[in-house]
Amino acid sequence: MDAPHMRPVFILISSLLLLFAIKAQAELFSDIEFITENYPPYNYEKNNLAAGISVEILLQAAQAAGQPILREHIHVRPWARGYRQALIGPKVMLFSMARTPDRERNFQWVGPIMKIRIAAMAKKENAIRIKLANDFSPYAIGTVRDDAGEQLLKKLDINNTFKAFQVSSTPQALIKKIDLGRIKIMVLDDIVAHKLIKAEGLNPEDFEVVYVFKETESYFAFSKDVSKKLLQSLQNGLNKLKQRNDGKDYESLIHSH
Repeated sequence: MDAPHMRPVFILISSLLLLFAIKAQAELFSDIEFITENYPPYNYEKNNLAAGISVEILLQAAQAAGQPILREHIHVRPWARGYRQALIGPKVMLFSMARTPDRERNFQWVGPIMKIRIAAMAKKENAIRIKLANDFSPYAIGTVRDDAGEQLLKKLDINNTFKAFQVSSTPQALIKKIDLGRIKIMVLDDIVAHKLIKAEGLNPEDFEVVYVFKETESYFAFSKDVSKKLLQSLQNGLNKLKQRNDGKDYESLIHSH
C-alpha cells in the first residue's frame, strides 16, 4: 500500500488514540473539582485550607486509591453554590452530603462516610415541643439553602402554615438568628449545631433537639458526568481505609475533631 492510501488510516488511528487519551485523562481525581462547606466538625476552613473529619477521610481514601488529592485543591464554598455546581457539573464532587431519596437520582455516590442526624433545635427556655408536623406552625424556622434539613422540612408540607420560614446561606447564620430571637427553631445536623453554638460563645446546654427529621448517612456526592471507573476507585480506597487495623483507624478519624 503506497503512502497516499496510508494517510487516512494514519489519521483514523491518531484520532482514536487521542480520544482514548482524553478519556483516560478524565478519569483522574486531579480533573475533579472538590467542593465542601463550613460545616464543622465534618468539613470547614482552617488557615485558608479545608479541614475536618470528612476532609481527612477523603484525603486518606484517595491516597489508598493511589491517586492522592492535595488539600489545596479542595474548595470551601457556601452549600447552595456547591450544590448547584454538583447538579450541573462538569466533573464536581460535593461533600459531605446526606443521602436522601429526593437526592438519589441527582448525584452519584461514594460512601458512606458516617452516620448523621438531621434535627430541629430550639432554646430550652422556650419549651418548644414538636410531635406532629402542624406543631411547627407557630414558630419562625431557619434552614440552610438546599440543605437536607430544608428539603425534609418542605416535605412536611407546612410551608404555608407556620409563621415564617427563613433560609440562610450558612449554618453559622442560623446560630446568630436563633440567638437574636429572629427564629425559634433551626434545622441542621445536631452535632454541627453543638459545635457552632459553642463557637459563637453560647452554651450548648441551653439548646435541645425538639424533633428528629432523619437519621441517615453522609456521602461524597459526584455530578452525573463523572466516570463509574473513578467512582469505584475512590470507593475502593474508602473501603481499604475502613478496613485498616480492624476499623480502628477509621473510628479514630471520625472522632478526631
